[in-house]
Amino acid sequence: MSQSRAGKRRILGLPPHSVGIPLSRAIEKGGILSIAGIVPMDDMGEIHGSLEEQTHNILGRFRVLVKEAGGGMDDIVSVRVYISRPEDYAPMNDVYGTYFIEPYPARSCVVVGFVNPACRVVMEAVAILG
Repeated sequence: MSQSRAGKRRILGLPPHSVGIPLSRAIEKGGILSIAGIVPMDDMGEIHGSLEEQTHNILGRFRVLVKEAGGGMDDIVSVRVYISRPEDYAPMNDVYGTYFIEPYPARSCVVVGFVNPACRVVMEAVAILG
C-alpha cells in the first residue's frame, strides 16, 4: 500500500501484471475503495479455466484487495460484471452468491467481447470502508 500527495492510497494486493499501464488495481480515498476491472489471471499472467474458476479467481482477488484496505467483502456496495456470453450469467451468479450475503451489493451485468478469447468474465467494484 502506498500513500500519494492527493490523499489516495494505492492498494497493492495483486501481482503487477499491468506494469507500464497507467492504472491502479485499487485506490482508496476518504473511505471509498474503487477496484479496477479484475481480469482472471493466474500468478503467471495467464487466463484459463472455466467461467466458474475465473469467477472464483476474481472474487478471491476482491477479498485480498478489500482486506488490504482494512475491510471485508460485506463492505462492497457495488459490482459491475462483464461476461462474454449470455449463457454465462447463471453459472457466474452461482459462484458470485457464495461470496456475498444479503443485502447484496448493487450490481449490473453486461455481455461484452474481450480481446483475449480465454477471458470469460471481468469484474470491478466499489467498497465503502469503516
